[in-house]
Amino acid sequence: QIRTNLTLTATVNNEQLDRCDFETTMLPKNHWAGESNMAELLAAFSLPNAPYSEELVVKASQVLKRSGLPSQLDGYQSNTREKPYQTAEAIWATIQSESIAYINPSPTFASSGQRIRITEDIKQHKSAACLDLSMLFSSVLERAGLNTVIALTKEHAFVGVWLIDDCFPLLTMDDPMAIRKRVAMRDLVMFETTLVTADTRVSFSQACDQANLLLGEGHEEQFVYAIDIAQGRKRQIFPLPIRVTTEASKLDEQENPAEVTIPPAPVMPPVRADDVATAADTPETRVDQWQRKLLDLTKRNRLLNLAGNA
Repeated sequence: QIRTNLTLTATVNNEQLDRCDFETTMLPKNHWAGESNMAELLAAFSLPNAPYSEELVVKASQVLKRSGLPSQLDGYQSNTREKPYQTAEAIWATIQSESIAYINPSPTFASSGQRIRITEDIKQHKSAACLDLSMLFSSVLERAGLNTVIALTKEHAFVGVWLIDDCFPLLTMDDPMAIRKRVAMRDLVMFETTLVTADTRVSFSQACDQANLLLGEGHEEQFVYAIDIAQGRKRQIFPLPIRVTTEASKLDEQENPAEVTIPPAPVMPPVRADDVATAADTPETRVDQWQRKLLDLTKRNRLLNLAGNA
């Protein structure tokens, strides 16, 4: 950080009309300033067009193919929850095979910010903190056409991916209950990114279980906020431009990715509530439909959206 003085002068025909002097702090472009200084700008550090994001997406496609699944990374075009889940699971397996080492972040990064290792830095140095890993996952998931959420606690960060083409109505969410509800509705899955650096292989479902613990009621005092990347894009917060050399932009052809595969996705409800009727009418689907209606806090829920004369 550099403290400096800036002077702004307004002149007309070489005549000074006004002058303003003020002191400011200049930050490097890879520094996120934290909660107290436009926290929503964290969305700019999700870099879907970075060469390393493209490289990891290609590898994830190969993981899907080896697992006997369609290799297309087509976002939400399948109109199912299973395909986005499988895409996220393949990206998890791909990044896990990159052998990235975990390093401890600053204990106050959520409030005061930190320098973020962008995608190409992680590729070069093979090390990352929790927020760096979260932004790496967000970059690759966004490159695959999926919407992401970055959750921050007082000393930690992890990521989520939408299983439907949706986003939160607010750019920053400070209510963990709202996130837990969408997770319970199978609209969103949150996962703990640092487990990807573990010495022993951790499954994607285990990472999801760990993130759900972090979002639980027993940890609410640690929760700070979540930032919805897709909502940030709608509000004109675009990825930072990055400059890479020609060599760095090429796929690493010397590496032979581990022959990893992923298990089948769990059974999930249809994307739209109206589509439930087209699914097999079984006790399981009827119970699932009933549970989803109970969890719906939107205006579609007639129990909450009463008419004025009710």
